[in-house]
Amino acid sequence: MTTIKQTQVGECGHACLAMILNLSLKNIIKDLPQWGLNDTEMIEYLRSKGKRARSVTDWLGQCESAILTVPSLNNIGLLHYIIWDSQDKKYRDPSTGPLQYDKNAPIDPRNKTTKLISWASAIIW
Repeated sequence: MTTIKQTQVGECGHACLAMILNLSLKNIIKDLPQWGLNDTEMIEYLRSKGKRARSVTDWLGQCESAILTVPSLNNIGLLHYIIWDSQDKKYRDPSTGPLQYDKNAPIDPRNKTTKLISWASAIIW
């Protein structure tokens, strides 16, 4: 999976869909022109493209890829979407802001090599 960066605030969900589907950000925005997406819109779009997407509340992490809803590091009070890429074992953050989850997430004190991510929801496919 290749990391695709959003071009403006509100495109993180679009960029995550582009990464998953191996499409350009421009194509995703053409299909879904609204600013900001929610979990339901992303699941419906993934399903329309043949993915078996669903929202889960018990995602245990690192065993399967997921779109995670996380607090934004750059826009306080907003939510942000990132991807956990289970194949490459890394976070893929579409943010172009100065703080990004793949570089700036706090380290889990129990396992010094694991990033500690607090997530609100997860979409798996």
